[in-house]
Amino acid sequence: MRNTTRTKADLLQILFAISFSITLLIINIIRIFNIPITIDENGYDPLDSYKVLLLDTPGKANDHILHSVIRKFCIEHFSNNIFFYRVDSLVAQALFLLFSYLLCHSLFKNKYWMLLSFCLLNLISPFIFDFWGLSRGYALSLAFMMMSIYYFFNYLNNKKILLISLSLAAAILSVYSNFGYVNYFFSLAAVVCVRYIVFKKTTTKGQMVRELSVLFIATSVLAILITQPLMNVYSNGEQFFLGSNGFLQDTVTTLVSDGLIIVNPTSLLPTHIIIWLVLITTFSGGIYWLYIYFKGHYYKQDPSIEAISGIILYLLLIIPVVSMIAQHILFHINYLTDRAALFFIILFILHLTYWLYYLKAVIPKISVVIFTTIFLLASYNFCSKINLRSTLLWWFDADDLHVINRIANETKNKHHKIKIRVTWFFVPSFNYDFEQKYPGKFYPIADIRDTAGKDTTYDYYYISSPEVTDKLAEKYALDTSFVGGNFLLFKKKED
Repeated sequence: MRNTTRTKADLLQILFAISFSITLLIINIIRIFNIPITIDENGYDPLDSYKVLLLDTPGKANDHILHSVIRKFCIEHFSNNIFFYRVDSLVAQALFLLFSYLLCHSLFKNKYWMLLSFCLLNLISPFIFDFWGLSRGYALSLAFMMMSIYYFFNYLNNKKILLISLSLAAAILSVYSNFGYVNYFFSLAAVVCVRYIVFKKTTTKGQMVRELSVLFIATSVLAILITQPLMNVYSNGEQFFLGSNGFLQDTVTTLVSDGLIIVNPTSLLPTHIIIWLVLITTFSGGIYWLYIYFKGHYYKQDPSIEAISGIILYLLLIIPVVSMIAQHILFHINYLTDRAALFFIILFILHLTYWLYYLKAVIPKISVVIFTTIFLLASYNFCSKINLRSTLLWWFDADDLHVINRIANETKNKHHKIKIRVTWFFVPSFNYDFEQKYPGKFYPIADIRDTAGKDTTYDYYYISSPEVTDKLAEKYALDTSFVGGNFLLFKKKED
């Protein structure tokens, strides 16, 4: 009877996880087809060879190498449809769902804790959810990082060299999808090395030799793959788009405000409260694991495997912090901000959920209440912030297709091509939409940044409110406002 009950509980748990995953995947697919292409997605040049993409010869930070190669392959072999621009991010979401479930199943014996932790990892950041449906490399990076963490913890339990090899291979792919994740690779490599010093009894000399050999090979492969592209990006000055004010201001603040989409123009209090809670939690977690470690050291024994897991999760979180600060001080490498640092959100939540789970044995009621409260607040924030029409950073593209459809419908009886002038950051997306939706209907748009109304050969102007001039009003009449009145469509007056 007990086995039957346990089997039914396991089945319900799996069915819940599958239903939850399918729901998120469906929402993402809707967004993929519903959200217009954005300027940073459409920087793709079909003439770029695979060699140019692999070496990032122009030195573009937006060339997320693995994603760029996959995108080129999909577009050339399938279609130029927006789905194939974004399909690898959808696959990345599926991988993240799978490996986050497997990791939580491995870490947590309590089914309630396991399921809520799995859900929390996938709901904690509406900003992360944006990238599951965009043509960018961040989705692949997050998926491969989660895969890497799962295989590493599996290795701790099984000691099979294949598992740590898979963990390091996934970490390499994570970096190859976005250079910022080299901080995670450093963190994983450091944890592998630190284990020999702080957990002497958990690793034999033979295991140490095998692990270090695999780590050396993995580090060499990563260096071969990214050294030249990184040099090209650095030479092109692309790293200066990142932060230079400090880890707290550049990384933590942007992760809280953008990562959780805490948008409140009247008060920064919610952001500051969350930042302080994050700092206090992280500092307290470090003190706690030090206590656990030195307590075991005092009794001349390594901590339990559960305590070792907690310490490792903490190290995976804190080593990239130290790494980034050291890089800035020593080499003047700027701090990662918002989307480039999203891995910190996942590492923080992994450590927090595990720490609360570990504390459950000491303070069961408090631990459960805190964990459940975090889950409910995160779920509410996710549901209230999820957007099927636009993204956080590229909000201005939300009405692109509405603008183009309106112009096309108004001019459907005209036989000449339509000439339109737009604000510069609409140029790539509008040209793509012209080609996809109305081939031959519009003239391609050039990136022209002169005064609005100076050139009266345009049939329409679509510009931001501050760009409107008296000169424009002489020849053009306001047709419609879009994106909450931030952008205006002007139509040329009839002679």
